[in-house]
Amino acid sequence: MQKNVTWQAKWIWCNGPAQPRNFRLNFRKCFPIQKNIKSALLHIAADSRYRLYLNNEWIGDGPARSFPHLQQFDTYDVTSNLVNENILAASVNHYGEGTFQYNLGRAGFLCQIELLYADDSIEIIASDSSWNVCPFIAYQRRVPRISCQMPFEEQYDANLFPDTWCQYNFDEHGWEPAIEIGPVGMDPWKSMEPRTIPFLTREHKYARSVIDVACVKPVKMVETFHVKRFLMPDDKMINRHDYRGVVYTTILSPVKQKATLPRQYSMYLGPWYLNGKQIKHPGRGYTDIELEAGENLFVADLVGDNHYVEFILAVDAEHPVRIKAPLGGPGKWLVAGPLDDDFDEAKKQVQEILTLDGLKKSKHSLNFSNIADECAADVWNVIYSQKRVDGKPDILNLENMMFDNKSFTEIQPCENDIAILFDFAREVVGYTEFELEAPADVVLDAQFFEAINDGIRQETYSNRSSFRYITKNGRQRFLTEWRRGFRYMEITLRHIIGPVKIRYIRTIQSTYPAVERGQFKCSDSRLDQVWEVGRHTMLCCMEDVLTDCPGYEQTYWVGDGRSEALICNAAYGEWALVDRCVRIVPQSLFRSPLPESQVPSAWQNILTAWSLLWIQMAHEYWLYTNDRDCLKEVYPGIAQTLDTCKKYCDNEYGLLSLHQWNMFDWAGTDTEHDLVTHNNIFFVQALNRAAILADELGLDSDCEKWNSFKSDIINNINLHLWSDEKKGYIDSIHNDGTPSEVVSQQTNTLALLYDIAPPERVTIIKEYPVNPSKDMITFGSPFAMSYLLEQLGKSGEHQHILNIIRDRWGFMLDAGATTFWETFPGFLKHIPTRSHCHAWSAAPTYFLSRYQLGVAPLKPGFNKALIAPEPADLTWAKGAVPTKNGQIFVEWHKSETEFTLKIQLPEQVEAEIILPVDPAHMKTVLFDDQKEKPDSVLQIVAQNNRWIVECKPESSFKITCK
Repeated sequence: MQKNVTWQAKWIWCNGPAQPRNFRLNFRKCFPIQKNIKSALLHIAADSRYRLYLNNEWIGDGPARSFPHLQQFDTYDVTSNLVNENILAASVNHYGEGTFQYNLGRAGFLCQIELLYADDSIEIIASDSSWNVCPFIAYQRRVPRISCQMPFEEQYDANLFPDTWCQYNFDEHGWEPAIEIGPVGMDPWKSMEPRTIPFLTREHKYARSVIDVACVKPVKMVETFHVKRFLMPDDKMINRHDYRGVVYTTILSPVKQKATLPRQYSMYLGPWYLNGKQIKHPGRGYTDIELEAGENLFVADLVGDNHYVEFILAVDAEHPVRIKAPLGGPGKWLVAGPLDDDFDEAKKQVQEILTLDGLKKSKHSLNFSNIADECAADVWNVIYSQKRVDGKPDILNLENMMFDNKSFTEIQPCENDIAILFDFAREVVGYTEFELEAPADVVLDAQFFEAINDGIRQETYSNRSSFRYITKNGRQRFLTEWRRGFRYMEITLRHIIGPVKIRYIRTIQSTYPAVERGQFKCSDSRLDQVWEVGRHTMLCCMEDVLTDCPGYEQTYWVGDGRSEALICNAAYGEWALVDRCVRIVPQSLFRSPLPESQVPSAWQNILTAWSLLWIQMAHEYWLYTNDRDCLKEVYPGIAQTLDTCKKYCDNEYGLLSLHQWNMFDWAGTDTEHDLVTHNNIFFVQALNRAAILADELGLDSDCEKWNSFKSDIINNINLHLWSDEKKGYIDSIHNDGTPSEVVSQQTNTLALLYDIAPPERVTIIKEYPVNPSKDMITFGSPFAMSYLLEQLGKSGEHQHILNIIRDRWGFMLDAGATTFWETFPGFLKHIPTRSHCHAWSAAPTYFLSRYQLGVAPLKPGFNKALIAPEPADLTWAKGAVPTKNGQIFVEWHKSETEFTLKIQLPEQVEAEIILPVDPAHMKTVLFDDQKEKPDSVLQIVAQNNRWIVECKPESSFKITCK
């Protein structure tokens, strides 16, 4: 984590395009060490991702995600890795287009080793034209994206590249000198920023059981191609677009026959047509079709708003079929468009070109695919659509592959493919690694997913959580380059022409190296389990930033980050990670009016509430850490955000009105409009937090400005967004000026939480958080419900908090959850939730520590802590809450006649203790069973029906109230 690097290294690459799509390039540099070394530091960066080896040892992967103009680099201490003759080897995967974790720069690699010798002389080994490079052709380039959020599915053929390329004595015949493309500071990497967080962990995780073994057969044909190039050819971002196109292919059948469109997943769920007649998209089921002998015209309507990348078509028939482009064109596919910009008119135009005659008369541009557009395989859809068949696999010592004990599982040759389903018992996230012996050209396909619901697998629809490995002859080991989050892994072995001996298959769990500083136990084991499952959910979503989920996106959603930071604080106290998440958000302001909804991301998207929640997160990080350096860095972004929001209040209502994505909860709230109530309520709270931060920085005029505007927004909310008729705050004002008919639990809970409602309206809506009216929209996600829990805590309704946690989160435990779900059941029709591991849902871990242990910062950096436990129906609780100065330990017990509290404070942390007893009923207070208070207690007073104790840092005692 060195900050000052004098760079001599050059950015290097090879001849070819600056932004090749899904291109991997390997680098090698041999160098001797002829003197004794004191230290050796290796600095490295790449665009997009590197994997680094030194003397055939896997050193690490990186860099941490960043915007290209603030390029992150990593530093490794490699002193102990060096020998007399050394080989540095690295593989770099350049994506050539954006993801939700990566903004497109250009292909490049940068590396520098600083050798400090015993005689204090220094030698620099720097990337330049003396390094050798070679394309890593073992990885297939023509593969589909994992998803719009992530890069490309891994497909690796071990026959195509020697696995000894990381070794010193490897023959570099055919390798070429690297091309120097520029020095540090060149565009797009204008600034090099050091990594500020530790590297991720490596923990071996093995499956706990094999739950199914079956013979299977793949579908006869799965075809996938890169359709986005035709619909949006110059766009290498991953934004949503209004696409106006139609896709065509000709299905060639040797005979007239019935065929099946097996279950398959594509983002294109719009109308499909065969020979001019509409057919049902199979989605998660099957569709029977009739094929004529010869040519059958297939047409797919792509008109709509989406993150389109690939198009998929699978067909199963007794007599195998193939596809080719219609109209005698080259390749397999034809795309017509663009159609009219107007949606309805475009849909009419689709109907005019459903036949070849219509297509020939069309004046729309026609574009044919070529081999570069057509994916070599689509492993996830091949696995997804394969069928179970009769037969029993011949497998010896099945369980041996679940351990690294030098034993093997042996799989005998089979005419069918063999699928083996593993259960890892709970969510894991990491790289998959295996070692095996096999003949050449056996195919190992792997698929990963999170849940089995009532015996039905819930595969990762719209996410290719899969990879393919093709064996060479003999002993071999493979380690994936992409981390995947899952509970269940299925491997399918194909073309098993000889025995396959698998020594082990495992996951190398890779998360932020979080220390379990937070602790919680209480008299209700169900709440204990909720707290621990929340902690594990959080861990699975801690990478180089806080992420939403390990399975589907691995994306830092900024609004999620506010809740996730509080959970992280309670469970782990990993301040460096939260610090990074706070600082990286305003970096998106170089191209957007408000901080973007996910950073760094190639979806240039604003979700208004998320921009405002970042300001809460920044304030809370300062409150927990007193990190003024971070505050000074991000405050200009806070001020810019609020000033921009203020400009968007220049309307007849004097309220924030933006044409952006204005979601807050996965529920039926009426928020698809510019002027949304919850945005304005979050704006009020952002102004409130910003005023506190401005005061801390001595910016009196800003403090006054934010407070003044806060009052204006509160007044205008109450003037325009309250309905006397509906007895509540409405969700929005429609763009035509019509007030919303919806009064939701979400909006009114936020109005209470952030003190929007005057006393007379509080009286009306105060029951809505726990007793919504029957026609009221209610909370749909654990994330949004965390704001309900926050409001109940603020209003002192702690029994309701525990009841809700036991019910809504306990339901997930009863359903077998090992991590908490993205949504509550009901929002999605066919499945309980999409992601089964979503950090925004782990809020009870924070709330149980915050209220039942009762610990919160009273002064920035926990220089003074509040310890105010709220027992509700619990009889005891104990645990620890992290601070930057150490842990605060709390343990309390309650009976009808006595309440005891033990505390232990770290140095520099004083505390105000509020005991949940009435001095009128428990008049006696003892310290360590003595009436005399210890020197560490500054005072004890009876106030507001509570005993209040003030104590010094490093206090450690027991208080007994009788």
